Amino acid sequence: MEQELLKARDEIYKEKESKEEDKSMKQAKILSLSYELDLAKGQLDLRINENQRKDQELLETKQELRKIRTDYAANCEKQRLMDSQFGNATDEADKLRLEMNMMKKLIDSQEQQLVELNDIMEKQEIQNQQKIREMTSQLNDSIAMALTRDRRVKELESIKNQNHLQSTLC
Repeated sequence: MEQELLKARDEIYKEKESKEEDKSMKQAKILSLSYELDLAKGQLDLRINENQRKDQELLETKQELRKIRTDYAANCEKQRLMDSQFGNATDEADKLRLEMNMMKKLIDSQEQQLVELNDIMEKQEIQNQQKIREMTSQLNDSIAMALTRDRRVKELESIKNQNHLQSTLC
């Protein structure tokens, strides 16, 4: 009888040690998954910061575009004013023609800049949208992977508990 009690006590100690090892392994796995999640969050934060920087650049480009448009409108108005003053004096006609030609060149240059800035803004918008889609996809992949791992850990715990229950019943 004593031997059976000793044997039962040894089995209980072994089972307790096994449970503690399993608990330690699960805690290590949870820590590992938490670390991976923290890394994914850190990468997301970096990408969000980069997108915010790009959004700021886009905002600055839009502001520059507004300024060019304002300058363009001002130059157009100035050209109209010069056209109305053109007939005032024949001596000033040559001067006004020169200024008008310079204004036209400036307007053409500004129109070209406007077209180029519009192209840049469209490209930046496309790139930003693509980056957002990529980051969203990566985040979803990371979340799905973490959820799958968590489900697998729970399944393994359930199987272990069932095996343990069966072994104690036997």
